[in-house]
Amino acid sequence: MPPADASNALDVGVSTHTIRRVPRLERSGAPAFILEGRDRFVVGRNEQCDLVVPDASVSRAHARIEREGPVWTITDVGSSNGTTVQGEPVFGSHRLAHGDEIMLGRVRLRFVDDDQPRTETQKVHQPKPRLTPTELAVLVELCRPLYASGSAFKVPAEVSQIAATRVTGEGAVRMTLGTLYDKFGIVDGPSRRVRLAEEAVQRGVISARLYDADQQG
Repeated sequence: MPPADASNALDVGVSTHTIRRVPRLERSGAPAFILEGRDRFVVGRNEQCDLVVPDASVSRAHARIEREGPVWTITDVGSSNGTTVQGEPVFGSHRLAHGDEIMLGRVRLRFVDDDQPRTETQKVHQPKPRLTPTELAVLVELCRPLYASGSAFKVPAEVSQIAATRVTGEGAVRMTLGTLYDKFGIVDGPSRRVRLAEEAVQRGVISARLYDADQQG
């Protein structure tokens, strides 16, 4: 079997017998990316990346794929056009499941790990908490930049942005966010807004359909 970084570009051929039962990223009509030989891979358009995707919609350094124990995760590293898994935006570290569809800009990949049953790699999400209309409205505004059509991929909205959209004070927004942190189990620490938005998306409280009307308008 060739070294892991000897066939890092999509236009390099790899035998299907070679990749069988090896964790990999598959792309229709192109050889697979082999995920072995190391625990961390940077994916992007730059030829210096571990896994090279020569497509204009992919940033020079787009995402990072890492092995964490028995599972693999993907993290967007500030790309221009964003990363999604199963149609949902990635911000923070997202745990990959066998068969997951990954979009890097316009490039579609499929994560395959034949030796791991889906039940082991798929995160079990907590149930949706009960939210008041105000709490849901603040959460929707928090996550709005993640689904903004035609814009670069962004982190969740700032408190000041939410307050301006809601036409309310920043103190009121912080108070509502505090309640949301409690309801979603977001403990004190860095990037609490990011962790709250990620949890809301993963639990299905926030999804693209909530913003469809805005995009159509």
